[in-house]
Amino acid sequence: MQFFSCQTIEGNVVKLRLIGGTLLLVIAFAIVLLHQNQAVVVHPKRVEPLPQPVVTSTSSPRVATQAPIAASPIVSIKIPAIGVDAAASGPTMPRVSPLCKASTKCMDPPVLSQIAWSGAYGVPALPSTDAVLVYGHSNYHTTSTNWQVFNNLPTMVKGDKIVLTTKTGIFTYVATGDPLKIPFDQVGFRQSLYTHTPGRLVLFTCGIADSGNGYSAASVVVAQLIGARPLH
Repeated sequence: MQFFSCQTIEGNVVKLRLIGGTLLLVIAFAIVLLHQNQAVVVHPKRVEPLPQPVVTSTSSPRVATQAPIAASPIVSIKIPAIGVDAAASGPTMPRVSPLCKASTKCMDPPVLSQIAWSGAYGVPALPSTDAVLVYGHSNYHTTSTNWQVFNNLPTMVKGDKIVLTTKTGIFTYVATGDPLKIPFDQVGFRQSLYTHTPGRLVLFTCGIADSGNGYSAASVVVAQLIGARPLH
């Protein structure tokens, strides 16, 4: 007699006694047929979704798609959070002035109650093609009769809105951070403020000392274009 064992799914051992060579051949042949006809189940490997690529834009910030707005001179500025509503005197360039703090030449807007913009940079447009640099005076001994346009600039906070109106459109910016205090002898060398970055607005003034007497440093606000609409 011949014995062999098979392990079932439950792990029990069933002993089958085969008597006679003929019976053994029949059973062996049946087992072969069973293996040939048995379906093979293949469990597919789980395929995780591929991570989506992170796209970093290298172009200028996009404002809601609309008709282009031509570049044109700035007419006025409004900063509701600090009570600014003033006209613009025009473009300006560094010039000799007794008001300069760290050199003989500086950006000195010609009208104390109005802003001026750097003639070496752009003006608002859509799509934007350059940064806009705006300058305004502040005065620690201001009275109601000699108010200067950026007296309250150092009190701005991140998220405050700035609206520049040009001859062709109205452009809204938002402050991307609180005002920076930069020593007068360093502000001209802070390269990050002077990049020709489309959609960017930078506001400059003299920061009034905490004592209220004199000036401590330049006060600078960086903002980003978030909306624009044509004037007509």
